[in-house]
Amino acid sequence: MRKLSVTKLKPRMTLAKGIYTGDGRILLPTGTILQDSYIERLNQLDLKFVFITDELLAKAQIKEVISEPAWIDLQQAVRDLFNKVGKIHGINFDIIRQALDNIIYEIISNRDRLSNYCDWGHGEPLANHSVNVCILALMMGLKREYNIKQLEQLATGALLHDIGKALNNNSPQKTTGDHTTEGFQFLKDNDNIPLLSAHVAYQHHEKWDGSGLPRHLKGEAIHEYARIVAVADTYDSLIREHDLPPWAVIDHLKTLSGNSLDSELVELFLSIIPTFPLGTTVQLSTNEKGVVVDIPQENPDRPVVWMTDYFKQQTRELRLAEIPQINVIGIIID
Repeated sequence: MRKLSVTKLKPRMTLAKGIYTGDGRILLPTGTILQDSYIERLNQLDLKFVFITDELLAKAQIKEVISEPAWIDLQQAVRDLFNKVGKIHGINFDIIRQALDNIIYEIISNRDRLSNYCDWGHGEPLANHSVNVCILALMMGLKREYNIKQLEQLATGALLHDIGKALNNNSPQKTTGDHTTEGFQFLKDNDNIPLLSAHVAYQHHEKWDGSGLPRHLKGEAIHEYARIVAVADTYDSLIREHDLPPWAVIDHLKTLSGNSLDSELVELFLSIIPTFPLGTTVQLSTNEKGVVVDIPQENPDRPVVWMTDYFKQQTRELRLAEIPQINVIGIIID
């Protein structure tokens, strides 16, 4: 599959990932062959990119850490939960439990390919962000060798870290301190939510140097779960809200390391997150271009690149970890 800007879509291209509306409805399923009317509709939506495939790209057999059904199920569950928060008295958190358990199971089962994660880039923004932060945090917890109870506590806190925004319908009048405090109060009053998970909502905007909110906690006074979520939250927010490419976000995280963010956890995160995510079109030092189709866990900056010759209808695979003389020298923005 290849990541492609919506503005560059053409008829007869095939979707490698389904397109979902903000309320979770399927708009165009995986495998849809695009028509002019579909492309026009996609350009009307707030979509920046989609993933496409073709007969040659499909031969690459990409194996992602999270399946499409599991990602969509959790995104829809948390969206439904956030829609109910603040509107009715009492919330049944069982609405997310099964979907969250499925995500945890898939990440544990696919622990050898943690770097092979890329989100869909669309859906309801708050729910989409919450799911991405949850998955990124789980990857870090797994690398931290958390047991299953710790992973469940971390995942719950990460998924619900911004529930305070849902309580106030993302009100711009509310400050960072408001949504963290109100989210914590809401979660700690629910018996089904572990107290440590509630503290993630409370502390994820605290900063390593003590300059954060709401209580100006410093260093290890901030719970490790919250410090993990702070790294994942910062990464996803910069990707999503500021439209920065992964390599630029990685550079920015390095500048925050030891200041706003726990340097040890930033280093852990960067050992998982690739500079060139799945589906990225890259320029090689051989003056060729290809698409990233796999990311070695032990060396995420040396991806597997799929080369296609559409004139000859041929493909070849370059494992850059095994070919030190060939380097990625740039990203091609399609």
